[in-house]
Amino acid sequence: MQAQGSTAARNATPRPPARFSCAVLLAPAPTPVAMKSLTMSDPSRYTISQVARTARVISQARAYRVMELVRPCAVTAAGYQFFDDIGVERVCFIAVATRAGLPLVDLAKLLSSLDQGHSEEFQEACLQLHQRLKERRRSLTHFRRLLNRICTNAGMQSGPGITP
Repeated sequence: MQAQGSTAARNATPRPPARFSCAVLLAPAPTPVAMKSLTMSDPSRYTISQVARTARVISQARAYRVMELVRPCAVTAAGYQFFDDIGVERVCFIAVATRAGLPLVDLAKLLSSLDQGHSEEFQEACLQLHQRLKERRRSLTHFRRLLNRICTNAGMQSGPGITP
């Protein structure tokens, strides 16, 4: 019985860690290399499906790959693509940013300048994203006030923990 458990553990598909440090994101994307042999027991190699599940972006992860926002760190002779922690972190970053309403084109500009080592373009892209976040935050704050006013006028309480 114990042997079966250890075999199952060896054959289990690796899962990306739940959290990644921001330092991982700040590295340029790796250049794909052809791998002679790649075992699924390598904890730093993930399929696009595993990356997508981690970032909760099932269909978008493949689109990010096609758009070259994220690149595989390894490609097998059979054409299977594998991603490392940087790839997982990038997909998570893109997913959170797009959910926050940031345009994909701005994220692409940021990541492209990072990959190409263009520090001035990278700084400009960072400043542009910070400005968009500031505008987004201002719009959301205004919307929250309007929503609270409508709720209050309708005789309802404002949202939990939110004051008008």
